Amino acid sequence: MIIRWLNAFRGGRQFSLGESLQFELAQTAGERAAEIIPPGRSSGMPRHVQVGLQLDREAVVRRFNSDVWSEPDGSGFLKPTRCQREYSRHQEAFCLPRYRRIVLKGHPSRMKKADLAAVMAASKIFSLPVVYLHRGRLLEVSM
Repeated sequence: MIIRWLNAFRGGRQFSLGESLQFELAQTAGERAAEIIPPGRSSGMPRHVQVGLQLDREAVVRRFNSDVWSEPDGSGFLKPTRCQREYSRHQEAFCLPRYRRIVLKGHPSRMKKADLAAVMAASKIFSLPVVYLHRGRLLEVSM
C-alpha cells in the first residue's frame, strides 16, 4: 500500500490536521511523496504521524528503496535530494495526488476528538472512506 502521511516532516504540525486534509485533498496536479508499505508490514513513520491518504497504485511515478528526502523542483515535480541508503526506516514513492482513502495510523479511539472530527469532516466532503492501519492491514472505521 502507498500512503502519503500528513504533517510528517519539516518540524511536524505546521497546520491543523483539518487544514492539511483540505489542502492535500483539493490538489489535482503535481507530485507528492508517499511511503510504500509492503504487505503485512506497518508504517516506518515517526510516532507523531497519525493520519495519511492512501494512493492508487497507478498514481506512482517513481519508486525508491529508501527515504530520499524529496524537494519540489519548481514545476510541480519532486526531486530526490539524497542518495538511496542501504538502511532506511521506509521506502518512498513519488505519486500523483489520486487518493482512495483516509488512513489512520492506529485505532480511532487513540486520536484526539478534534482530530477525529476533522478526519470525518474531510471524509464526508471528499467522499473518501476512513480506515485504520492494524498489523499491516487496513480495517474500516465504523462510526
